[in-house]
Amino acid sequence: MAQGTSLLREKRGFLAHLVIYVLVNAMLIATNFIYSPETIWFFYPLIAWGIGIAIHCLFSIRWKVSLNGKRGFLAHLVAYLLVNAMLIAINFKYSPETIWFFYPLIAWGIGIAMHFLFGIRGKEKE
Repeated sequence: MAQGTSLLREKRGFLAHLVIYVLVNAMLIATNFIYSPETIWFFYPLIAWGIGIAIHCLFSIRWKVSLNGKRGFLAHLVAYLLVNAMLIAINFKYSPETIWFFYPLIAWGIGIAMHFLFGIRGKEKE
């Protein structure tokens, strides 16, 4: 029973990440066409994050490797830092006249903070 519950939790986690991926990339595509339509750059985070989503699917659903707890948080934190560093570079290279990188930085940062507070700190207090 615990194995089935764990797999269900992993599938839900993957679906949540997939929905976030779609929504954030839709926002990045819109940002690209609004602020710098002369240069198409949205595919960089789309592909890079897509690779991360594919790896998440493989590990958590296909290969059934759990990234719960601190390992999962650290994986999300590393992804946050790498993707946002790339977005900052894209912003300054392709549309330096408009600073927009802080939108995903702040939004995703809130998600990382929630993950830490409820996923790590919450479990430590139990």
